[in-house]
Amino acid sequence: MTVSVAGRLVPRASALSDSARLVLFLIDGGVEWLEWAIRHPRAQYRFDSEEALVGAVQVGLHGWHLLLMPAIPLLVGPAKLMSLDRGDLRILAEAKGDGGKVSEVLSRYDLVSQPDLARDVAALGQLVGDKPLPVLQAMTVEDQVEIHALMERDAGLPEGDRQEAALFAAGRSATPLEFADYFRAYLRYVASDPSPPEKAGSRSARVGDSIDLLLPLLFEALDCPRADGSAQPWEVAEAINEWLAMGRRLGFSRRSQLAEQVIAHTRFAQRESDEEAPRIVAGYLAGAQALVGSGELGRRRLGQDGISSSFQILSEAEEAVVTLGRQGVIALSVFRPLPEAPPAAPESRRRK
Repeated sequence: MTVSVAGRLVPRASALSDSARLVLFLIDGGVEWLEWAIRHPRAQYRFDSEEALVGAVQVGLHGWHLLLMPAIPLLVGPAKLMSLDRGDLRILAEAKGDGGKVSEVLSRYDLVSQPDLARDVAALGQLVGDKPLPVLQAMTVEDQVEIHALMERDAGLPEGDRQEAALFAAGRSATPLEFADYFRAYLRYVASDPSPPEKAGSRSARVGDSIDLLLPLLFEALDCPRADGSAQPWEVAEAINEWLAMGRRLGFSRRSQLAEQVIAHTRFAQRESDEEAPRIVAGYLAGAQALVGSGELGRRRLGQDGISSSFQILSEAEEAVVTLGRQGVIALSVFRPLPEAPPAAPESRRRK
């Protein structure tokens, strides 16, 4: 009878941290399973960490990686809950509903409740006049979280015709994530395009033609290394270094996302001719690889699913975000210049 975490035997539930015990309590049957595994004469379970333990218990008992907290209600990965401050975790664990303190905790850790996810999906439907959007008919929780980020007014998107952007995205996308990418790309392109305003149809056609020009130039930037979905930060860094040492570039996980980034952070929309497009893309990709090759991964930030994660890489002038997806793909999701700091206010001098 062996249950061990990071090589250390777990003789009883009290040997785990308070956070691990609390999350196990939230998993239906979690504590009972641990007590059974500790007592069973032939059971042998080894976990690299307490986060790995609670995640494995959730999947092993319920066949799904997300834990339902019905009082809020919230679907969340157990490992994400383990990353919360213990006091904040207890607030969620003892919640009787989505009250003020609960909302503060959810916001602090970028967690989105089921009612909020449903509200944003419904709002998107209203945005296009309740026109059916087949691409959004079968969304995972992860997809819904992305739509939530899209619908937030403080998402950093330029002002524009969001209905027009949604219809454009619906016509080009095959997945909810692509829908979000093309929605953002449309608003960013229209905001940056120096051409005079036109009717929606001709504007949509112009953006579509530009994206059609851009997409074939991005094939070479889609290769990505892989790691175990629960890889530690040092393992992710090692996988990237080995990939770069083979002369390969760290790519993006999908063309639509890379297209949106090129539109957002280069002069692609202001190009004077289509012949400039290859040079613009090449320069953008070269800058991204230079930062990835010279920078260090920042602190790991877990997604709501408790498996996917992101790491920031910073230089004095630029920022990149590397993601580790639930399927183990390590990819860039962001490369952009840092916003310029506002000039410092002059020191006031007291007249003598």
